[in-house]
Amino acid sequence: ADSVTIRIMDTEHDLLQDEVAMLKRYPYGCNEQTTSKLIGFLTANQNPEITNHQRRENERRIDGFVKTLKERQLPNGLWGWWGSDSPSVWISRYIVETLQKYQIDFPKGNVKYTCNDWLKDEHSTLSEKVTALTILRSLGEKLDYKTWVDSLDMAPNLTLHDRLELAELKTKCGLPADHAWLNQYRRETMKGGLYYQFGDDRSADQNEVMNTLQVYRIF
Repeated sequence: ADSVTIRIMDTEHDLLQDEVAMLKRYPYGCNEQTTSKLIGFLTANQNPEITNHQRRENERRIDGFVKTLKERQLPNGLWGWWGSDSPSVWISRYIVETLQKYQIDFPKGNVKYTCNDWLKDEHSTLSEKVTALTILRSLGEKLDYKTWVDSLDMAPNLTLHDRLELAELKTKCGLPADHAWLNQYRRETMKGGLYYQFGDDRSADQNEVMNTLQVYRIF
C-alpha cells in the first residue's frame, strides 16, 4: 500500500535546510536545472542562521554551477538546454536574468550583439524580440523600450503566450498596461488559492505552474 509521510518543522530555517538537502541529492544538470540549483544555494546562503561550514559548502557548489554555465555558453553568448545545443530563448533569458540578479559576472559582449541582431532582423520571431529586449534591459542597455514594446503589441495574430510575454516585459520596463484581460483565465482552488489556466500547455516553460508564476510577476 502507498504510504504518506507528514513532517512538521518549527522554523523557516529548518524548511530551507531540508530543501537544500534535497537539492544536493538532485542528480540532473541541464542548463535550466543547473541555474535553478544555483538559485537554491544562493538563496540558502542568504539565511543568517546557517553555519560557516554550511555556507562554505554552499559556496563551493555555487562556484561549480557558475563554472558549468560559463563553460556551456555558446559562441553567440546564449545557452541551449545543454552545452552544444542550439540556443533556447527561454533558457538564455532565465540564465542571464539569474546571473544579473545575483551580480555574477559573465561574458556579455556576444549576448548583446546577438540580441541587437534579433531586434534588427525582420525575420526574428516575436519571442526572440521580447527575449532580446528583456535580456538587454537586464544588462542595463539604453533603448527606447516603450517604442519597441508598442510596436510588438501591434503585431498580428498574437498568441496567449505572446501576450503574457509582452505583459511581463511591460511590468519590467515600468510601462503602463491594462491587465484586465487576464481575469478570464483566473481559477481558484478549493482552498481559495489563485492560479491561471491558459489552455492545455504542457511544455517546460508553458504550463499552469509557469504561467501562474508569470502572472504573479506581471502583477
